[in-house]
Amino acid sequence: MGEYDMTYRLRCKNGEYRWFQGKGELVKDDNGNVISYQGVIQDCTADIEMQRLNQERTHALEELKASEFALQAALEEAKEASKAKSVFLSNMSHDIRTPMNAIIGFSNLAIEEGPDSPNQREYLEKIKSSGSHLIALINNILDMSKIESGKVNIEYVNGSITEVANNLKAILMANLSEKQQTFNVTINNIEHDYVRFDRLHLNQVLLNCLGNSIKFTPENGLLTLELTELPRDEKGRVVFKFVMSDTGIGMSPEFLKSVFNPFERERSSTISKIQGTGLGMSIVKSLTELMGGNISVESQINVGTTYTLILPVEEPTLEKDEEEDNEVQKSVYTIKDDGSSKDEKISKLLGLHVLLVDDNSVNRMLGRKLLGRIGITVEEAENGEEACKIIEATEPGKFNLILMDIQMPVMNGYEATDRLRSSENGYIKNIPIIAMTADAFEEDKRKCSEHGMNGHITKPILVDNLINTIYSALYMV
Repeated sequence: MGEYDMTYRLRCKNGEYRWFQGKGELVKDDNGNVISYQGVIQDCTADIEMQRLNQERTHALEELKASEFALQAALEEAKEASKAKSVFLSNMSHDIRTPMNAIIGFSNLAIEEGPDSPNQREYLEKIKSSGSHLIALINNILDMSKIESGKVNIEYVNGSITEVANNLKAILMANLSEKQQTFNVTINNIEHDYVRFDRLHLNQVLLNCLGNSIKFTPENGLLTLELTELPRDEKGRVVFKFVMSDTGIGMSPEFLKSVFNPFERERSSTISKIQGTGLGMSIVKSLTELMGGNISVESQINVGTTYTLILPVEEPTLEKDEEEDNEVQKSVYTIKDDGSSKDEKISKLLGLHVLLVDDNSVNRMLGRKLLGRIGITVEEAENGEEACKIIEATEPGKFNLILMDIQMPVMNGYEATDRLRSSENGYIKNIPIIAMTADAFEEDKRKCSEHGMNGHITKPILVDNLINTIYSALYMV
């Protein structure tokens, strides 16, 4: 004897498939052969269907719960995003209106009091300072936007890591001199100086950190940079450590925890008097991570702050001599310098004839005034097509240079440059063209170069940069 319990599916005479359950016993002979069945066979189609429906219902409920959980998570994320957006707009409103308040307020005072007012210089200095702060804020916002949208290009070039460290002092000299601060650079145990790294963004990270140190260190303070080569990492890469320290006012332990968060700023009365966007350190952290490194900060109130940057880099892909001949690896525009002083450069620019192309009348007026003070004669064009017609209609040699805006109606700066560069007239084809534009990213500079321009000046225009760029384009070719 043996029990059996089976569920199976059969096709009935009417062609319909139904489920049946058979329960009973098997009767076997002495040799173990089945000789008969004793039991019951029942139609269990309804039970099977009910079981299937219950399973589907359970599965549907599980999916519904999962959807509700996902919806709740999405709702919370949306609330956080909305809150972050509100905080961003609130901070932006505050940070933009603050320097604009000074610019508009002091401009009105200067107009009301007239040119003979003894306060004119003070007003203008306040306007200039607030304008510089505003452009720094805009630049930081654009940097953050590019980072968050994934549009930052990490571009590795071969170069000297010690050269980067040593050049920082020259770049920061004006700021250091203004506060009579000392900046010492120490280089230790560098066995692999010539490596492959993102020079542009490494400079940006180091300058942001050191810029903070200058800003938050009192006069006669001390800043240091120590560059050391560490043992290779697990991937066999060369690793450098940059340690930047200052004797500044330091940060509180509470603020130190959020120093890399966007728009985070120390709220103490001392620091609140110092202008800052609250974006610099967030940009530093993001760029450092994009380069494959990491950065940390240690600080004590009234003692100082130390930034430690660990950066792995690759071995160079070319020998140094080969690299120097590789134009692809060089900066798009390099302002060359022959050691001439500012006055010597101005004396060589005196008497030049320049065509200034810009669709904005205020920008043309400003450019004409700045160039006029250098002793340069200016003619104007409102767009690229007008500029081309002026150049094509003049005798060779009349204009020494074109200062070309990029975004203009009718014909933009790229199109105008292409038209001039395609001319069969040698004077027109080779006339120096410098972009003078608000398009300030590296890809913008690269695009200007690709269209055949000889230099790039970023708006707002700084007089020293204007002089150096024109001088380099004309006399340092």
